[in-house]
Amino acid sequence: MRNRTMSAVVAGAILIAMPLSTASAQAVRQIVSSSPAMGAPGYMLDLYRVTIPKGTTLPLHYHPGTQVSQVQRGDLTYTVQRGVAYLTIPRPGADPRRIRIRAGQTRVVHAGQGLIEPAGMRHFASTPKNTVVVVLSILRPKNAPGTINVAP
Repeated sequence: MRNRTMSAVVAGAILIAMPLSTASAQAVRQIVSSSPAMGAPGYMLDLYRVTIPKGTTLPLHYHPGTQVSQVQRGDLTYTVQRGVAYLTIPRPGADPRRIRIRAGQTRVVHAGQGLIEPAGMRHFASTPKNTVVVVLSILRPKNAPGTINVAP
């Protein structure tokens, strides 16, 4: 039931081609929902899905608010340049395992695994095959974009 509901919502999402990648193919962001964050005046809570084509490298960037995401399909090679991120690995019958990814470290995030990215943490990623990342939520200041690229 959950998959059908998500598919129906995503099918009605707005497609936006974002300059999220440096390869000739571009990552595509589908906005599923965006609304004011209750209890956090001046902030928005967003839900979107990003499809990243095979061989794409997402440039160095950061998020102005905390982002929680999950790789739905494929693999994401993820590198932290500054700050700390957290890889979450589900475990049946137990709390997820959480692994700290520090500046200079790279991890491969597999389907079903997630990332917690604190605001301002700089990172980049690449995909060896077609990958779908579902950004479960991003809490961001009302007038700020969800992603800010860092000039090389």
